[in-house]
Amino acid sequence: AKKRNLRPFSIDEIQWLGDDLADVQIQDFVPAVTTRVSFGPQFLQRPLRNLLIAYPDINATRCQSCGACMKICPAKALKMVGGQVRLSRSKCITCYCCHEACTYGAIDLHCGVLGRTAAKLMRTE
Repeated sequence: AKKRNLRPFSIDEIQWLGDDLADVQIQDFVPAVTTRVSFGPQFLQRPLRNLLIAYPDINATRCQSCGACMKICPAKALKMVGGQVRLSRSKCITCYCCHEACTYGAIDLHCGVLGRTAAKLMRTE
């Protein structure tokens, strides 16, 4: 928020409205497993992550070039090139906001090879 010049900058500046946080907190909440790779040599962690994680893929047939995905992308990883939306994977932070914002269903999520293999193995167990 600070980089984008949005306010507030700290939790102390936020005015809390509504129920007390302790009353709505889910006590047994377990966060989702992420594709964070923290094993192996440092130089292999990013390539392994890229093989595991799902990236947005623009379906040119369904895309209406409305720009909703570009407007919502916090990393500015999408741009219009020759009337078609293009994704920069190097800028993409895999938040999937573009996927959720597309009302035409033109953004699919495609896993890397390792991710697809892992998904198949989990389905057979």
